[in-house]
Formats: sequence, C-alpha cells, structure tokens
Amino acid sequence: MEEIKKAVVACKVFYQEILEIIEERDLKNITLELLPQGLHNKPDSSQMKDKIQEKINELEEREDFAYIILAYGYCSGGVEGLKTSRAKLVVPKTHDCIPLLLGESEEEKAREAEAQGEAKADNNRDKTYFLSRGWIDCGGDVYKQHLHLTDNMQDWLDRFALFQQQNEQAIVDWHEDDSYHFRREFSPDEAEFISFECLKGYEAVTLIDNDNLAPIHRDYAQEKFEFVNDLLEKHRGRGIEYEEIKGDLSLLAELLFPEKHSSPGTDGEISGAEDKFLVFSPGEELKLRKHLV
Repeated sequence: MEEIKKAVVACKVFYQEILEIIEERDLKNITLELLPQGLHNKPDSSQMKDKIQEKINELEEREDFAYIILAYGYCSGGVEGLKTSRAKLVVPKTHDCIPLLLGESEEEKAREAEAQGEAKADNNRDKTYFLSRGWIDCGGDVYKQHLHLTDNMQDWLDRFALFQQQNEQAIVDWHEDDSYHFRREFSPDEAEFISFECLKGYEAVTLIDNDNLAPIHRDYAQEKFEFVNDLLEKHRGRGIEYEEIKGDLSLLAELLFPEKHSSPGTDGEISGAEDKFLVFSPGEELKLRKHLV
C-alpha cells in the first residue's frame, strides 16, 4: 500500500525530535521543512504567518500532498488564517510548542485547569523558562543576549561550533539571528537591567529531556539557571528553581499521522483524535484561537 504523501512545516525547536520520529518509523513519503525558531518573537504576528504561508505555497507548487502538517502551536496568533489550496491542513490544539515536547498529559492538565476556571496567572507553567535541545540549539534567549550585550559570547560560540562539527545531524543556528550582529556594547549595569526586566516574572528554569540531550545542553541550561538565579536574588530578593524533566513525544508523533484518524468531524476537529488536532479543508482558513479560549 502506497504511503500517503505528507509535508510537515515545523519550527526548528522540533528539529531533532521530528527527525528521530521519521528515522525510527522509517517514513519515506514525508517532506520536512524547518523554519527559524524566533518567528513568534516578532512584535507583528503577521510576519510569522507570512513566512509559514509562503512555505505552504511553495510546497503545494512543488508537489501534491494529501496533508500539510504544522508543528506549531497558536504562538500568539502566528498561525491564524493560514490555508492550503489542495492539501488538508492539520494543526495541534495547543497554545505553544511546550505540550508537543512534554506530551499529552501536560496538555490535558492545562485544559483541565482552564475548564475549572483557574486563573492563568496561577499556572506556574507560565512562570517557567522551558529549555529543550531545539530551544538551546536554534533559539535565542535572554542569557545569550546578555552574553552578546557584554561581549562574552565567544566561549559558547566555540563550544557550539565544536558540538556541531562532532554531530552531523545537529542544527545550531541561534547565533545567526540579526539581534546578535549589531555592534553596540552595553555596560554591565545596563545589560543587567535589561536582563532583569525580561526575567523578573520567572520562577523556574526547566530543561526538557527527550533522550536527545548532549552534555553541552545540560551545561548551557545549568549556566543559564545560575545566571538567572543570581540576577533575581540580587534584584527581587529571591531566586528560582531548576529541574530537568522527561518529555513525551507521543503527541508530536501522533500529529505526523493524521491519516490514522477517522474523517474530519464538525468544525474542523479530527474525529477520534480526542480534541488534540484540527484539520482544515483546502481553501478553508485555519481558525485555532476559538478552540483555545
């Protein structure tokens, strides 16, 4: 039986996890397109939407796919309004990427909390600075920016360069973002103030382990934690917690197989998928926000 032709448009934060799923399941008829991790950080969410839509259009011009799958959450509206012309468009019902790295159980807990009317501010997940292999390899963060502002990046640039040389599959491109290439240097006090303003609401740094971490990832997460902890102890009087937790890729893996579910049900939901995913017909605009509020 011929395998259904699918394409996945994914944030680079998932690069290692998706590549491993494809390899483990020996998927031959799937096309993976990775986009920069920082698109959701732009003030105007339409920039992220435009980049993803451009990639969708490019894929459909190139081949006929049965499904185009988005490995994205809502991401502040960055996926709202996307559409395909021929393929079915599939998206997970998540606010962001964290449930796809932590697994179904974490997303269910979040939904239960929302259903019970718990205030979002009381959800400690919103006060946690999550890290994963993809976040560290491909994403910028406040600590990397602090190193850049104080001209102290070189050691980590050298370490990541060596890691990439020794790991052919690794994608390490966080330093290619434009924000790391302006020349102005800041005084230690200025850089500290900027970093504190960005971090003052956090209560924890959490490293997600999906069995793909190398020593460099744990080293970076620990050094980042120590920086944040010292900074917050100094300026707000208390530090933060650090933990490493096991992830679960079952939800991400299931996302890559929408054809295994029954036909689309009402209002875009995939019947039998337990409200985990939405599927949209060709020409239909993706509407995720109303399913999350």
